[in-house]
Amino acid sequence: MERYVAIIGGANVDIRGCPIGRLIERDSNIGTITRSAGGVGLNIARNISLLGEQVVMLTALGCDGDSTIIEGVCKNSGIDITRAVRGERTATYLYIEDELGDMRLAINDMGVCELIDRAYVARYAEVIKKAAAVVIDANIDSKTIAYAALLSKGPVFVDTVSAEKALRVRDALQFGIHLKPNILEAGALCDREVCDKDGAVAAAKEIIEKGASDVCISMGASGALFCSRDECEFLDVQPCNIVNATGAGDCMSAALVVSYLHGMSARERLKFAQTAAAICMESPMSVNESLSFEGVLRRALHE
Repeated sequence: MERYVAIIGGANVDIRGCPIGRLIERDSNIGTITRSAGGVGLNIARNISLLGEQVVMLTALGCDGDSTIIEGVCKNSGIDITRAVRGERTATYLYIEDELGDMRLAINDMGVCELIDRAYVARYAEVIKKAAAVVIDANIDSKTIAYAALLSKGPVFVDTVSAEKALRVRDALQFGIHLKPNILEAGALCDREVCDKDGAVAAAKEIIEKGASDVCISMGASGALFCSRDECEFLDVQPCNIVNATGAGDCMSAALVVSYLHGMSARERLKFAQTAAAICMESPMSVNESLSFEGVLRRALHE
């Protein structure tokens, strides 16, 4: 098999509500509702595939109609999802955006991800060991995250998913993982509020002291920070026409993996990831199908 990236994490159906005008809380807003395949793990997998890498995904699906949505997307994207474990109900993520495209409220039903446990991961240990890189999202439990990181022979990238789920990665830090939290998730890992660039630098250094190889902290409209033991780089948000910000963090995670595999420097990786996220936000969907390695590289070099 060609070089591939193994993804361990969630795949779900996204239900997105978007108002036509200004979002009014505690009221029935006129707008549009769409259903699509999503989930942090699946979004990262799709973006890595669009950026030119082969992908094998270890995930959990339900025995219901929603699973066919995910299977269809994976087939069209060239993502190998044949090893998925089956549960009763496919994971679902329901979210409401405001008129600017920012997520205002969300509920996730990810119970099926409990089937992505140590025993399931152990069954596919060889898939993990032979991967050029392993990506894990924190929708799975802490012991499974640490076990998968231990199994891997190559670099391990972890997306912290949310402030609550970020705590699940603590046991895996000792294995030199590459971490991509946002500013809230970085604060959760350090047991304090992180509000600005200086706070983000301090949080990144603390996480690295605990064992991480490097940390990329996304700070929303304030930019992004990339720190390793030897250096810290900061970049402002790349200019773009924002249509939908949901999924930008997942795209950034994917771009960090691909840029690493291409041997880019820390600053190049951050610029590549920020540019990919900007391209993602120019689509109404959580994954921009026009994303490509050459397109990101070309735009990153000219901005």
